[in-house]
Amino acid sequence: MNLRSVRAVFAFGLIITATSFLGAGEHETNVRSLYDGHHWFALRNLVMRGKISGFYRGAVECAFNRPKAAKEDLAAVIRNAPHSADAYDAHSLLAGLYLRSGQFREALAEVDAMLAERPGAEDAKNVKPLFSALSQFPDQRVVQKQVSTVAMHIKDGNLLVPLKINGTGASYIVDTGFSTSAVSESEAARLGLAIHDIRTKTDSMTGAPVSVRVAVVDNLSIGHIPVGQRCLFGISGPAATLRRTSCWRARYSRYTCHFGAGNNSLDL
Repeated sequence: MNLRSVRAVFAFGLIITATSFLGAGEHETNVRSLYDGHHWFALRNLVMRGKISGFYRGAVECAFNRPKAAKEDLAAVIRNAPHSADAYDAHSLLAGLYLRSGQFREALAEVDAMLAERPGAEDAKNVKPLFSALSQFPDQRVVQKQVSTVAMHIKDGNLLVPLKINGTGASYIVDTGFSTSAVSESEAARLGLAIHDIRTKTDSMTGAPVSVRVAVVDNLSIGHIPVGQRCLFGISGPAATLRRTSCWRARYSRYTCHFGAGNNSLDL
């Protein structure tokens, strides 16, 4: 092989290597945009095809309520690169996972880990008082599984279902786009709920941050299903709405919701 041929082969190899690096960078950017946009089904397809792993796989497992696998994969991310941006985000995902499952002390530990890495992080600093308050209550757990059908009705585009809080009837909105439960403070007073002061904020229905406190429900039942103790956010204002409590997380394993066609019913 002459010198010209060697140069040609070397140049071709550089082109292939550069293209591979560019392709990898573009792939990472596209995956990150899917993650930032919460396009979980698209991300899950990539995971199933073996296109991504590690942090994004753990994120998908969180989104589709595979807690055991999510904890293992995200713990591996933290263990392998403890001070990386992915590790910080892994702590955040685990905090949310523990919060949704009612494991408040574990959720607080993840927030503490976030603040240890980034003491000035506003997201972690804002939720720390809430997680600290919730950590004072027992972890929530599933004690019974059964099927129940409840009546529902639509009002102003919202799905409302009847339930009982400490034996008192109410009709609240089911909102699968909100990560916590909330009632107005006037509704909390009507139900005789004790309200605990904390210094934190959450997003309102309009996306604007609002100050909240915490109220604890001793007994919540929906249809024939006793849900047990639940923590709600108390929000100042006239609206009496229950914003997605853990019992209404349709995309998580605790409850699966089926909407009855034509009979205004909701099967749980």
